[in-house]
Amino acid sequence: MDFENEIVDPIKYELCDDMEQPMSHYFINSSHNTYLSGHQITGRSDAEMYRQVLLSGCRCIELDCHEDEATDEPIITHGRTLCTKILFKEAVLAIKECAFKTSPYPVLLSFENYCGKRMLEKMANYLIDILGEQLLREPLPDYPVSNISYV
Repeated sequence: MDFENEIVDPIKYELCDDMEQPMSHYFINSSHNTYLSGHQITGRSDAEMYRQVLLSGCRCIELDCHEDEATDEPIITHGRTLCTKILFKEAVLAIKECAFKTSPYPVLLSFENYCGKRMLEKMANYLIDILGEQLLREPLPDYPVSNISYV
């Protein structure tokens, strides 16, 4: 997270352009394996990482979702590795807390999902219950979804 590792000059993060264009017209600061605080094979998963990346300007975060048979809860971890796990609910609480503290712009949740239907229902309920009005659940009135064909 050091600025020396940035591909974009930090000055460029200052908004000075038209912010009315489609989302695909912009560079979106994103995070891969957001939950990891270390190595992606043996690292520690921590909900605090969601807070840190959101507060540093990240607008696209990843949640690698798995089922935990021991707790019967959805968890976040890097599958088939020695990484630790966190509860999905903890990550969503961290996201709610920090999503809009440094920016009013949308946060994209990128799900890498390995859960069955029952866990997906739990995940959906956590998202709805915790994020509430922060969660976009229907198309925006000024941007209706139409003429979309589903494959």
